[in-house]
Amino acid sequence: MSPRARSGVLICADTSPRMGTGHVMRSLALIQSCRAAGIPVHLASRMDVSWVRERLATEGVPFSPLSDAIPRQESPDVLLAHIRQTGLDPAWVVLDGYHFGPDCQSALREAGYRVLVVDDYAHQPVYHCDALLNQNLGAEHLSYHGDIGLRLFGPRHALLRREFREAQRSVTPHCGKTPVRSLLLTFGGGSFADVLPSLAPALAQPGLAGCTLRVIGGSMRERQVREALEDCPARVEVLYQVRDMPALMEQTDLCITAGGSTCWELCALGVPFLTVEIAENQRAAIRELERCDLAWPFSADRLAGFLASPSLTARVSERLLAMGVGAGEAELMRLFSSPALALRDVGPGDCDPLLDLANDPAVRGNSLTTDAIARPEHEAWFARMLASGQPFYILEADGRFAGYVRFSVSGRRATVSIALSASVRGKGIGARALSLALARLFASGAADRVEAVVVASNAASERLFRQAGFTLQREWGEGGRTLLLFTMDAATFGKE
Repeated sequence: MSPRARSGVLICADTSPRMGTGHVMRSLALIQSCRAAGIPVHLASRMDVSWVRERLATEGVPFSPLSDAIPRQESPDVLLAHIRQTGLDPAWVVLDGYHFGPDCQSALREAGYRVLVVDDYAHQPVYHCDALLNQNLGAEHLSYHGDIGLRLFGPRHALLRREFREAQRSVTPHCGKTPVRSLLLTFGGGSFADVLPSLAPALAQPGLAGCTLRVIGGSMRERQVREALEDCPARVEVLYQVRDMPALMEQTDLCITAGGSTCWELCALGVPFLTVEIAENQRAAIRELERCDLAWPFSADRLAGFLASPSLTARVSERLLAMGVGAGEAELMRLFSSPALALRDVGPGDCDPLLDLANDPAVRGNSLTTDAIARPEHEAWFARMLASGQPFYILEADGRFAGYVRFSVSGRRATVSIALSASVRGKGIGARALSLALARLFASGAADRVEAVVVASNAASERLFRQAGFTLQREWGEGGRTLLLFTMDAATFGKE
C-alpha cells in the first residue's frame, strides 16, 4: 500500500511491574488527544499490569495485545511483525520505550512509516525519526544525533491525560495561608520496595504529626508500605487503582514523587513536589527542575522547610502554573494530520510551479521586492540557479509540489528563502520543511551559519523562524519597511 493511502497513528508501548506503567499511561494521553482531534489511533502493547488493561478497556482504546515477553532490545523484524499483526497500515508509528533502538526506527522509515519517538534522556547513540518528543525540562540541552525531523522539546509538549487537561482549566495557585497538611507519595504503578526504606527516616520527623500521608501502593502490598512507614507520625492511607488522580492531587499540599511524567502532571495543576530519583533516566529532569527552582530532591530538611512555610508552597505553586505545561498539544495533532513531506533537489521541470508560487499574492506581498515576476525574467533566473549548484530544495507533500527552501551560500554563510503553496499553509509544515532543509545543508558542510531576512509585518514568517530556533540579531528600516535579521548556527541547530 502506498504511503499516501496510509492513515492514523499506531502507538507501540509496553508495561510490566518491573518496567512500570509510565510509557503506556502517557500513551493513553496521546490516544485521548488523537481521538479528540478525529485522528484514528491504535495501541499495540505487551501488557502485564491488569489495572492498566482495565483502564484502557474502560476508555474503549483500540488495543492489540502482544503475547511475547518484553525484550531488552526490540528486534526490527519482530516490531514489523507486530504491526502486521494489528492488521493496520498507519501513517505514523509512535515508539515509547527504551528498548526501541535506532535499528527499529530505521526499519520503520524504510517500510514507509513516519516515526515519532517519545524519549526522556537521549540514551540512544543516534535517532532516525520524523519527530522526536522529549517532554522534560532541559531537553533542548541534550545531545541528540542522527536523522531527526521536528523536535518537540520541553514541558510545553508534555502528554497530559484528558482528566488532567480538564482539571488544568480551572486550577488556581495554592493560597499559602494554611500549612502543609496533606501529602501524597507516588512512584507510579510499579514496585518501590527498594526505595521506601531510604525515605522512611525523613518521613518520621515530628512535624508530620497531624498530617495525612496518602501513598499510591502500585504493585506493593499494603503491609509492606505500612511496615516501612511504621515510624511516620502522619496518618497513613494506602491507595490502589485511583480513578481520579487530578482530584487527589488537588487535595494535596505537597507531593513526593519520582522524576517521571507525574512531575508534569503536578506542574500542570500547580502542586508543589519533591523528587526521588528511582531510575537513571530521571536524573537530568530532576537536576533541571532544581536548577529552575521548581522542585527539589527529597530530603528531611526540604520536607521540613515546606512543613514550616506556607508561603513557600504558594510561591512554588505559582511558578509551576506559569510553565504552560501541555500547551503544545495542537502542534502534535497538526503533525499527525499533515501530509508526508519530502525534500528533493530542484530540477528543470520545476520552473513553472516555482513561477506560479513566486507570483502568489501572499508570497509577493511578503517578499523584499513586491512586483510581479515576468516569465522571461523568471526563466533567466531559474537557469542561473540550476547552473550555480546552490542548495535548492523542492518540498513535496504526499508526492505533490508544495513549495521550496533555497539557500544562497557565500563563504561560510547562507541566506535562506522559503515559500509554501497555498494548499499547505497554516498546517505547521513550514517548520518541518525548514528543519529538513537545514539538516541537509549543515550535513553537507556547505555553511556554518544561515541568515533569514524577514519583513516585520509578516508575522507568520517571523513565527516560523522563531519556532525553528533562529535567533533575532537586529532590526532596521529599509524602503519604508522594517526588516528583521534571524540567524541559525550549525553548532546550535537542533538544540533549540
